[in-house]
Amino acid sequence: MLSAAPASHRGLSFDGSASSSRSTSTPYSMTDKTVWFVTGASRGMGVDIVKAALAAGHAVVATDGKDTFVRLTTDQVENAGVAQMVPVPAKSTRIAVMGRMRGKPKNEREEKRAAVEVALGFRDARGGMINAGVVASEGSAYWRTFRREFQIPPGCAQVEVSARSIFAIGTFDFDTVRVEFK
Repeated sequence: MLSAAPASHRGLSFDGSASSSRSTSTPYSMTDKTVWFVTGASRGMGVDIVKAALAAGHAVVATDGKDTFVRLTTDQVENAGVAQMVPVPAKSTRIAVMGRMRGKPKNEREEKRAAVEVALGFRDARGGMINAGVVASEGSAYWRTFRREFQIPPGCAQVEVSARSIFAIGTFDFDTVRVEFK
């Protein structure tokens, strides 16, 4: 999915493998729904699995093996996505998040909170939330490249990087999402 990077540059590995030996990839959901990770979702049995999971009311993250992006698909208003905890290197004061995303929530007229975003959760050594930062897709059906820098708050030991949909129905794609520490 996304390649490993130098110590100050960490990439997200949405396929469950870590891009760094100290990073882990975990499912993200703010609901009690199951999130399915389906590879080979562009044809055959992969398509059938995605359709069955959606019909059962589950959220789906799908890839097709040809593209390197992660696809998040949901047909119900919910919060779903994937996240990875990344340790903050010593003496780092800033973090940049960059990548590409696309997705226009089908329900954005009815649900004003519907959004697709990459979010950073700044956490202390015990995992407690200190602060957060968000890069939103602006509801575009076309690929949108983004790069945004944030100040790392005092006491921050790790950053949770998540690619997610918030109260949104539709299909949303994330590509080459990564962070750099400065």
